[in-house]
Amino acid sequence: MYKVMLVDDEEIVTEGLKKKINWEGLQLEISGIAQDGLEALKMIEETTPDILITDVIMPVMDGLKLIETIKAMGKNIKTIILSGHDEFSYAQKALKLGAAEYQLKPISVEELEGLLERIVLEINEERQEEQVKNKLKRDNVQNTEIVKLHIFTSILEGRADNPDKLTRIIYDINKEYLTNKIVVSVIELDDYSKIFIDKNMNERELTIFSMLNITSEIVESNNKGFAIILDEKRLATITFYDSGWSTHQISNSYTWLFRLIKDNIKKYQGYSVTIAVGQVVDKVFEIRESYLGACQAVKYKLLYGKGRINHSDRIPKSNGQLQKMFSDDERNLLELINELDKKGLFEYIEKLHKNIVEKPIHSYEDVINVCYKLVLMAKSLLDQHSNSNETTETEIALLEQIKEFEDIDQLMGWIKEFISNVFDVANSKNKRQFNSIINYVIENIEKNYMNEIELNDLARKLFISANYLSTLFKKETGISFKNYLTNHRLMKAKKLLLDPQYKIYQIANMVGYENEEYLCRLFKSNFGITCKEYRDRNDIIK
Repeated sequence: MYKVMLVDDEEIVTEGLKKKINWEGLQLEISGIAQDGLEALKMIEETTPDILITDVIMPVMDGLKLIETIKAMGKNIKTIILSGHDEFSYAQKALKLGAAEYQLKPISVEELEGLLERIVLEINEERQEEQVKNKLKRDNVQNTEIVKLHIFTSILEGRADNPDKLTRIIYDINKEYLTNKIVVSVIELDDYSKIFIDKNMNERELTIFSMLNITSEIVESNNKGFAIILDEKRLATITFYDSGWSTHQISNSYTWLFRLIKDNIKKYQGYSVTIAVGQVVDKVFEIRESYLGACQAVKYKLLYGKGRINHSDRIPKSNGQLQKMFSDDERNLLELINELDKKGLFEYIEKLHKNIVEKPIHSYEDVINVCYKLVLMAKSLLDQHSNSNETTETEIALLEQIKEFEDIDQLMGWIKEFISNVFDVANSKNKRQFNSIINYVIENIEKNYMNEIELNDLARKLFISANYLSTLFKKETGISFKNYLTNHRLMKAKKLLLDPQYKIYQIANMVGYENEEYLCRLFKSNFGITCKEYRDRNDIIK
């Protein structure tokens, strides 16, 4: 229903209108009755009527002044003037002020109801037209927003084609995007895998969209920028700054902005986030550089702690110090692992941990790579004692598991736990009691694997047949003599491959094979990669 206000200084008129007109049948209701224009204005603020029926001549404020004031206030109210004065000047001014009708009293009920019915139809048509306009406007805004997000996401991800065309589209969206300085940040939920381990996809999506809403509101209220969802735990913000601003001014501006975002996500969602800020760039097609810098800086939560703001231009680059320290200790570490010296190995890990924490000069990559090498050393021992074939996927999975850590203390604790478990398995295998004949064979393999070893020779020394020894060996160990010997030699070769001082052909001779080709074929068959590929993979970690 639409609301109607009646204004007349004669109560008999307003009461007559109230009682005689079929308001309900016209889908109308009376929202207020006033005796002069000033009183009507106060009521209009409170009730916001759609239609006003008013007299012209009234005390305090007349009807024409009332209409003029309503127009000045920007109110869209349909006005019917009922006047007892047949003066053209009144009617002329009323229509000039936008009155819908100027009628002389007295007016019949039927005539007034007809006027009201026509005005209701006009209001309906106007509102429908306004709805259509608003929808078109919203659709246009939404479409523009979709296009904008698509273009900037494609630039961030390095898949933007036809820059000239994109430049024209960006210009149409907001030409300042092409002239401003730009900063990209990455906002990442801390401890995501722990917090959301039991959450379903809907809960995860709700979290990232809520985070987007908080971030977007702050960015759009304080900057010309916007936010984009990267994945289920990360957002990117793209913020714009006047081309005349210095780097210091820009830094002060975004530092305040990102603190506000970080604090509000914590306040309203209860989650800690790490925000990484890329470098300032001058051109829109350079934002990928800023983005990649932010992606790199966010990883440094491992070293600097979670819930911080990291800057890509302040993170250390690889200086080789940590790698050199590890390389210098590598031979000693192999001895500690082979001797199952948990105490000595843990002392080294604690020294490494202290070096990383107390000297924030090491790059994220150097820390990860050293930790990965240390774990691989222990894993080689585990593979040797489990007599199982290692796959490259397992090594990759270990590297990914290491990269998931966001706290250096937790990572070092996990490495200790991993090594402790490996040593427990090794000790358990070493304590296993085989048949004395099989113990003799295993000891012979461990001492003489670099030389030619034949099952027939061992059988003769034990005064038993080769067939019987072969059957007994497989029964006791679960693996054939030949495979056991091959596995043992390959595990030794694997350790030696980590030492750059040896050529592959030298390693082949050192583990009992006459030529490099045969060793590489066995290595590929057992581990899925060649000796060179294994070395290359570890070179990448350097």
